[in-house]
Amino acid sequence: MWYKAWGKFPALRRRLRLGCGLLLSAGSAAAYGCELAVYPVQFGIYSGAAVYTQGEVIVENCASFRVALSGGLSGHDGLRFLSDGRGNRVGYGLYQDAGHSLSWGDGSQTGEVARGQGSARLMVYGRVPAGQLPPPGNYQDQVMVTVEW
Repeated sequence: MWYKAWGKFPALRRRLRLGCGLLLSAGSAAAYGCELAVYPVQFGIYSGAAVYTQGEVIVENCASFRVALSGGLSGHDGLRFLSDGRGNRVGYGLYQDAGHSLSWGDGSQTGEVARGQGSARLMVYGRVPAGQLPPPGNYQDQVMVTVEW
C-alpha cells in the first residue's frame, strides 16, 4: 500500500532532512566567569522550497566577546553546504539578521563575526535557498562556534 501511494506523489521523493550542528569551541569558559550555550540550527524537511530557521548562541557574564562561525564542511563561510556523505550537497547560509543580509562567519572570508559585552542571546538565522533538488537523504554539516573573550 505504501509503495503504491509513494508512486502517486513524486514530489515526496525529493524530501530531505537537513541539520546543521553548531559545536562550541571555547575552552574552559566557566573558569573565567563566562558562561556559554549553543542551540543548533535544524532546517527540518526540505522539498525544494526555501527553508528558514534559527539557532542560538548564548553568552553570559563576559566582559567583552567575539563569536565566529566556521565554514563547516566547505571550509568557506560564504559557500556553506550540507552533505549526505555520498557527494550530494545542499547549499545554505547562516546569518546574524532575520533579513539574511549579514552573513555570519569567522571574519577571514566573507562572513562577519558577532561582538558584544556582558550577556547576549545571539540568534543564528539559517536559510536554504529554493530550487535545489538533490537525491533524498539525511544532509548535515558541522559548524564550529568559536567564542573569544
